[in-house]
Amino acid sequence: MTSVNNTLNNLLNEKLKIQPSTSLSIDKSINDLKNNFKLINKIEQRKKILLSLRKFLLKNKKNFIKLINLEVFKTIDESKGEFDYAIEFIDYSLKTLKNYNFEIRNNKNRSIFVKSSGLVFAITPYNHPLAGMIRKIAPSIAAGSPIIVKTSSYNLKICKFFDIFLTKELNKIIKFVFIKDKKIINKIIQNKQIKIVTFTGSTEIGLKINSVPTNHLQKKILELGGINYAIITNKYNLNKIVEEILIRKIKAAGQACSSINKIFVDKKIKKDFE
Repeated sequence: MTSVNNTLNNLLNEKLKIQPSTSLSIDKSINDLKNNFKLINKIEQRKKILLSLRKFLLKNKKNFIKLINLEVFKTIDESKGEFDYAIEFIDYSLKTLKNYNFEIRNNKNRSIFVKSSGLVFAITPYNHPLAGMIRKIAPSIAAGSPIIVKTSSYNLKICKFFDIFLTKELNKIIKFVFIKDKKIINKIIQNKQIKIVTFTGSTEIGLKINSVPTNHLQKKILELGGINYAIITNKYNLNKIVEEILIRKIKAAGQACSSINKIFVDKKIKKDFE
């Protein structure tokens, strides 16, 4: 087993070069996921995988916080907050498995078990490098879908840490790819085994992904960029409101979904606001 500390240091010092995934290796990953589909058919299997993922994250908590801090330049406190945020997606998925009824009774002699649509291809964002991945991975596992993840080019090291140290059990369900050539992204989307594509990022790229033609049924879930507004009508808690706007604007270098881009202030409190 590769030393976690040595690999982490190499990643942070850029000594470990991250080689782009080849079309051949990606095809193999997709085929492996297809063959391992049966490993999360049952609810108890999905719970076991999610608990294993949670255990893996907690075991490497300090390493992930350090990677978030040094790779995407979040503060330590913000990096810790993101780690906790990532864990919340696993806990929510476990709770959903506990409460959601996957079996529908059709009549006295027959019931229908709602199964996964198929393999998921997830393209995750820069602003939440860890939580952005887990918020797609955890629900996919809960739904019984193995997943292949392509992260932002700005946080490849976090993804590579996963790729190196993920347990064998988890590696059968979760695969990571490192892609520079956009044509390969199109090829993955067009692979008949990929039934769901989920993307978080810019509207421009989202529209391009949506326009990739396929010869099979496929669902695309696109969470695209937008403009957030703040409307301030009176002086109530004005200091706290201004502080909150500033925090949201500089969080993750302004790349947070909650970043405030436009502010409307009542003329009566213009001077107080300024």
